[in-house]
Amino acid sequence: GRLERTMRLYLAVSESKVRHRDQILQYAVPRMSDMCARRAAAFCIVDLRLQPGGREAGESSGPASSAALDAVANRLALVDSCNCFVCLIDPEDEAPKGLSDKLLTTLSSEE
Repeated sequence: GRLERTMRLYLAVSESKVRHRDQILQYAVPRMSDMCARRAAAFCIVDLRLQPGGREAGESSGPASSAALDAVANRLALVDSCNCFVCLIDPEDEAPKGLSDKLLTTLSSEE
């Protein structure tokens, strides 16, 4: 089979980790982009917070509508298209968004 020639990096960052995201965007991303270019590969970032609509897939502004479900499906397709993932999640930021206690405990124990 043909090798993948595109690095699609999914970047998810909690609100309290924005400074860390900025560091990644400022220092790591240009280096990754250069590495890909030297190997004739494309590089792109998928950051759902920078996508049109500005809401994470789990956020809602009202009852589920067809348009809202389509938006979630489109965002999930974006995530599914990625082959690299960087997630900087602060359990304290994510608790109000409905992450389960079990997941938050797992996230906290992995720090």
